[in-house]
Amino acid sequence: MIKVRQLRDSFTPYIDPFTRNQVDADGNPVINALETRQQIEKVVDNLNSVLAK
Repeated sequence: MIKVRQLRDSFTPYIDPFTRNQVDADGNPVINALETRQQIEKVVDNLNSVLAK
């Protein structure tokens, strides 16, 4: 356990390649790729339902 603690600073921190660990204006983590896709699909579904009328 002591060796792990000594080595932990040698590991690079994980950075999400999609969000690059960014935060929004309120300091909350930004949404990931899956959440982005779900939100876009909701918008497209709403547009399709409006245009179908």
